[in-house]
Amino acid sequence: MARVPPRHDNRHLSTFLEFIRKVIVCGLYPPSFRAESSSEDPVLKRDGSNFAAWYRHLLLERHDLVPGFTNALQEVIKGLRAIRMEKVGLDTRALMVIFEQHAEEEQHSPKYELRFDELSDGERALIALYTLLLLAGGQGYTLLLDEPDNYLALAEIQPWLIKLADACGNTIAQAFICSHHPELIDYLGPERGLLLEREASGVTRVRLVTEAFDLDAGLKLSESLARGWRK
Repeated sequence: MARVPPRHDNRHLSTFLEFIRKVIVCGLYPPSFRAESSSEDPVLKRDGSNFAAWYRHLLLERHDLVPGFTNALQEVIKGLRAIRMEKVGLDTRALMVIFEQHAEEEQHSPKYELRFDELSDGERALIALYTLLLLAGGQGYTLLLDEPDNYLALAEIQPWLIKLADACGNTIAQAFICSHHPELIDYLGPERGLLLEREASGVTRVRLVTEAFDLDAGLKLSESLARGWRK
């Protein structure tokens, strides 16, 4: 299908292909993220391992959004000041993150840099998730994210969820999230949740959360799910 050129007699197929090209499917695995890239990659791999190359591509395409993106990261990652691509070879650049020490922590220099692969898994995951929302946003992308809450602390999940909810239907076309995390289930589940249940036959049944649980029972949705209290 990807080889079919757009013509006047296959507009539906061309529209479908254009939609598929704007679907990002990710189960981010920060330990696989590489810091260096020798080219720009327009497609993010499912595990995010080519994040540096994808970020390098976005810098060229969405450079005007970088200040807002950096400001958002400064609010969730302590001490972060900027991200830059440092030249380390003929065509190779390394993703570097600049931090600033607080006065009481200052020893020799108030600023220091770390390669992207020297950050914690949680910091790499946060940068990738905010990049998906703030740098990839506005281009009609649909996000399919598997367990985006992995590697994140409780205090880091809620701010990202709020930005995701605000972005959907605006700068992000739509987002589908698969998660078992109670914070995410309680925030998005009551109004937008779907429950997937695998039956003994192997068939997976899909129901609206509002059909499967009594949301007026006084318990959080995650608690009802954990106890197995369903209609």
